[in-house]
Amino acid sequence: MHRYRSEAFLSAFLAAGMLLPAAGRADDSLPRIAVEDAAFTATVTDRQPAERITRIARGQQPYFWTLVSANAATLDALRRQGKLPIMHAWRRYVGQIVLEKADTTKLEGDIPLDLGTTGLADQLQYEIDHTPHHVFTWRTWSQKGPLTAGSWSVFLKYADGKPVICRVEAGVGIPCIYRLEVQTP
Repeated sequence: MHRYRSEAFLSAFLAAGMLLPAAGRADDSLPRIAVEDAAFTATVTDRQPAERITRIARGQQPYFWTLVSANAATLDALRRQGKLPIMHAWRRYVGQIVLEKADTTKLEGDIPLDLGTTGLADQLQYEIDHTPHHVFTWRTWSQKGPLTAGSWSVFLKYADGKPVICRVEAGVGIPCIYRLEVQTP
């Protein structure tokens, strides 16, 4: 069982547009999405995490909340495609082994956040036109059913399976991965 709530529709199937050039500066002619903030939380209030958690008891149902930003090229892709899919990929570890099932009927799996329509494009364009960095931001969150004990992670990925890159170290893109410990009471 899974549930999700999302207000956003970001990302691109254009993985090349998500990578930063070697000099570390983004090419604004290519679609680009960045994770500005992310957290596990017990509740989302006013589109914000009510608190940030790193541990919960088995059986609880936390949310994974994300604040992302995207550039004008991403908005152009949204206008062309109608929506841009991004996913929260929930995974549970047993020891060092990650369970890589992408089965949404189970707790482990991907939750597509491919919401949104071109109807919001004008609002997002206004934000791009009136912010110093010429980006728009959006909040999105997902939730899985009662979690079993163990180490959990959520990472962001595009519809083609490529990870969203959070930072670049020594010219290598580091994926956005967030961890949560689920403990036996």
